[in-house]
Amino acid sequence: MEIDAFENLAETLDRLPNGFPRTATNIETRILRKIFSLGEARLASQLTGTFESLEEIACRANQDPKVIRKLLQGMVRRGLIWFERAGRQLRFRLAPFIVGIYEAQVDSIDHELAHLVEEYFHAGGTRGLMSVQPALHRVVPAQKAVRSEWVLPYDDVRSILLSSKTFNLRDCICRVQKGLISEECDFPKDTCLNFSQFERPPLPGDISKQKRWRSLIGVRRLVWFIRSAM
Repeated sequence: MEIDAFENLAETLDRLPNGFPRTATNIETRILRKIFSLGEARLASQLTGTFESLEEIACRANQDPKVIRKLLQGMVRRGLIWFERAGRQLRFRLAPFIVGIYEAQVDSIDHELAHLVEEYFHAGGTRGLMSVQPALHRVVPAQKAVRSEWVLPYDDVRSILLSSKTFNLRDCICRVQKGLISEECDFPKDTCLNFSQFERPPLPGDISKQKRWRSLIGVRRLVWFIRSAM
């Protein structure tokens, strides 16, 4: 009997370093059914956490590259998979559930998905995700929060921001999700600042480092996010 595509995808996601812990209720597969189509689930379960070419993925999936290209591009647009450019070649990998697929649902999450995610967290998902070592989330200290000699290069907020080329500010998926289950968060929602050292086409929510007032807003919101996470 063919293994259910969504079961297969859940196992594939759980093999990524971030993990997607399975639960006794199997609520995680209901989440995946809400987010992925059947064809997308079948293809996504063939991906790994390593960037691969379209041809490599097509060979493993035993499908025509021209057929799966459209599926891959659709999943990229919805944040279900990630891509990079290697010269003129596109390479793809499966995004982790957190941080990745879940956060990408901020513009499409509805009442049903919000409740499914909440049930998943209470069924053991949160405990499983937070047990991953090294930890998925950490507080990056502000410049004067700790003694300077204790701040390692990869934790230097100022250096990270100055070396980045693109900045995007979006609503916090956790706070949006809580609002949909009638547990409204009192903190501002537009606090998730994403930044990258790589150039890319403009996206909705982008803020500019060159425009000082906009970048200052972004940094202040980042500090607010850090403080609220402590």
